[in-house]
Amino acid sequence: MRFRTTTLILLLLALAYSVLLFYVATYLQIFTKKAAAALTWVVYAQIVKALVVYLAAAFAFMIYIKFAFMRRKLLFLATLAVFTAATAFFISRLGDSVNEYVHYPQYAALVILWYTAFRSWALHGGSLPRFLQSRVLSGNKPLAAALVISLILGSMEEGFQHFLPTRVFDFQDILLNFMGVWLGGLIIWLFESNSGKDALQACQPGSDS
Repeated sequence: MRFRTTTLILLLLALAYSVLLFYVATYLQIFTKKAAAALTWVVYAQIVKALVVYLAAAFAFMIYIKFAFMRRKLLFLATLAVFTAATAFFISRLGDSVNEYVHYPQYAALVILWYTAFRSWALHGGSLPRFLQSRVLSGNKPLAAALVISLILGSMEEGFQHFLPTRVFDFQDILLNFMGVWLGGLIIWLFESNSGKDALQACQPGSDS
């Protein structure tokens, strides 16, 4: 019962955060306009950029600390290089549109929350629905499930904005949501692969973990 309660709480947290993303999408412009009015847009933009730089530095520091213990280092570096190049491309397009940077931490957190919930579920005997599984990541079904549901929510959240009078649908925002999902997957990979066992097999039935 203890394990089931923990899993339920984690699933409810992930679900609540998912709903919160739609709430933020509805009122983000109001929040940012008020913040910009109180601080002036220049100061507000500087604060957001400083937070982005801080988060990027924290991620780089995590890589520095964990990298020596990782498995599949070359594959991780290749994936990180593509991610960095894609991020540089978006930064060159976004310029001073600082609100767009929020997609990264928003959806990285979403992936991590769903992964934590699904991993707890899988470790204690739960069977994830097939549509939340992936052949590519079949050895780590919680990660596949978290990525799938986060990509679906990233598309739905932007599509939802098409029906809001204060928001506009933008396909680029879907891509930015996907970049956040990608970042979350990299963070999970970074932490799970230094445990001494292959992260892609950690939650398989019959695993020792």
